[in-house]
Amino acid sequence: ILGRIAKQMAEMPAKIFGIFPQKGALMPNSDADVVIFDPKPTLTLKADELHHIGGYSPYNNYAVYGKIETTICRGQILVHRGKFVGDIGRGRFVKGVLSK
Repeated sequence: ILGRIAKQMAEMPAKIFGIFPQKGALMPNSDADVVIFDPKPTLTLKADELHHIGGYSPYNNYAVYGKIETTICRGQILVHRGKFVGDIGRGRFVKGVLSK
């Protein structure tokens, strides 16, 4: 089932946007973008804990199931247990072409 989830949530969107196999795959010469998700916790979102620039969030006090533990971009850990631990300015534009 994990293989099917990965295909539907990563590989297929990357193919649709023309950025596969750089994105959407874990294989040699791919970017190694990974999210480690724990489905067990239940938490309530707080606007001041969300990563946004607006002064208001419609998700404030919204209950969610599961939590992202770690975010990895191009093989480097960017966020771990809610704390940014990566390098600032690491973002990079990836040009794609929509598939037909």
